Amino acid sequence: MVSAHFCPNLQFLPRDSAGPASRQRGGVVIVSFFSKITRKGNLLTAMRPFWLWLLCVHFAMLTPVSTVRADELLADQVDVTTPVYFPEKGHDFREGIFNYEVSWQGIHAADVEITVRRKSEIYEVFIAVETNSFVDVFYKLRYSVLGTIAADDFTPGILLIDQRENSRVTKASLAFADDGRIRSELSKKKDSGNRFQEYDFYSNNFTLEPLSAAFLARSLDWAPGVERTFDTFDGKSRYLISLKCTEERWMKVGGKKRLVWVVEPSVINLNKQEKAKKLRRAALYVTADKYRDILQITSEVFVGRVTTKLTGYRPALEKPLQLVARRTAPERS
Repeated sequence: MVSAHFCPNLQFLPRDSAGPASRQRGGVVIVSFFSKITRKGNLLTAMRPFWLWLLCVHFAMLTPVSTVRADELLADQVDVTTPVYFPEKGHDFREGIFNYEVSWQGIHAADVEITVRRKSEIYEVFIAVETNSFVDVFYKLRYSVLGTIAADDFTPGILLIDQRENSRVTKASLAFADDGRIRSELSKKKDSGNRFQEYDFYSNNFTLEPLSAAFLARSLDWAPGVERTFDTFDGKSRYLISLKCTEERWMKVGGKKRLVWVVEPSVINLNKQEKAKKLRRAALYVTADKYRDILQITSEVFVGRVTTKLTGYRPALEKPLQLVARRTAPERS
């Protein structure tokens, strides 16, 4: 089982001050985790933590508390318009615990555990990622996320992130309000000292964070040729994510065949005003049934291929999950 020491210094913002985002703004995506297994120059380079579509895309998206260059826009300066998406009927997301194995060229590198629980009108989602003991020798990652999402339309409430890479500790806290206000607090601690940043702005577009976007994207129907774009905020930067369904195919899972949609992503960092770039043959395999389970994610990296594969599922617990974060703000230097 994946263990995680979750967000010990992040503020858990009240639901009334960080409720579902207004449908006049928004974004998308689901979550994805992977991280650089070794330092630059070693064999398993090019594996950095990434955020997008529930174990979705293997590309570096979460880079909080980095210095903003003079030519970069701030999140509230981004001018983008994306479609407003509404959940479609026919989906029935499963509550419970999902286990994934992350491997590079067939070599087991990390484990992911995702717990989904519906409590009244919200979903609670807890995600824990950790590299295994072998990889820990070169690169040790412990990554935890807790998020709340409106159960009716998948708009975001709060998102708390705790990322520990070797001796570096990065924390993020995001809150979305009904009136379009988005707030985030980011902190990074390492040997050279601490850094703290916060953002507080109003989005005039349909902007979400990764978890809520992930659930919304899964609720939509896909077919070969269908492409959708989402404006997504990760706590520091906004990204324009394009997801295109390229085919339907059958996959054999646990001795049973399941029809899946194959979805390929591309991403633009809107803060950097960069051009669209397609990831190296990344693909998501999402079941075309009512569960919309993510069975597998594959992506080419600098050397070889990274695969994240669903290895187990346990139904929801009868008792409510105890997902607790201390009510303190990120550390300031």
